[in-house]
Amino acid sequence: MALAPCASRTYFRGCGSYVNLGSHGRLGGVSIAGELDCRCYARGSVSPDKIVIMELKPWKTLSSEVINQNAWSSFIHNEFETPDGRKGDYYYMKTPAGSVMVVPVLADGRLVLHREYRYVFDRISLAFPSGGIQEGQTALEAVRAELKEESGYVAKSIEKVGELAPSTGILYEYTTYFFAQDLEEGEPEPEPFEEFEKVLMTIEEVDEAIASGEVWDGFTVCAWQLMRERVLNYRNQL
Repeated sequence: MALAPCASRTYFRGCGSYVNLGSHGRLGGVSIAGELDCRCYARGSVSPDKIVIMELKPWKTLSSEVINQNAWSSFIHNEFETPDGRKGDYYYMKTPAGSVMVVPVLADGRLVLHREYRYVFDRISLAFPSGGIQEGQTALEAVRAELKEESGYVAKSIEKVGELAPSTGILYEYTTYFFAQDLEEGEPEPEPFEEFEKVLMTIEEVDEAIASGEVWDGFTVCAWQLMRERVLNYRNQL
């Protein structure tokens, strides 16, 4: 059986020995991850009652310092210790309260995206409206503000769909995703140094833009994975 990639390091006993698992699969209703011995698996000699799950233990934070901080993010250095006593340094970024992204759909079923210049990559990005949540602001307040700022639209109906961590190794942030409909068009209100080109696309055009690499923004690809079926159902009801 084919096993899909996964980052797990859970250990299981299989074929009489422990195996470090690195890709994701299922066995008799038990989720497994790893470089499982396929010959063992094929023989059926690995069964759920033979699997021993070894608990992954958290690391201990010894110290934490903010190296640099601004209105959008903090750069943090931690000293940590692993359960077996090894010590190390960890550097990561943290945003004040997370971020939001919204997939807005018009009455005719088209989606509202925009093109924007991304300085860090020196590239034009095609994406759904998104932005950071400021201190004291709720995710719903933030997503309504970003939708207005970047597209000019105001949504009469907006629904939370899910929450994901976009980069679990170097960024402490959760992104909350929303689906918006019943849109009223207005003028965008971009912040200083922001410039947007509004783009209206069909479901098929968004699919093609992702497949071709025109959409390379990871937040947008995640949003589409979460909401494509919802958008399709919306269009089918028109």
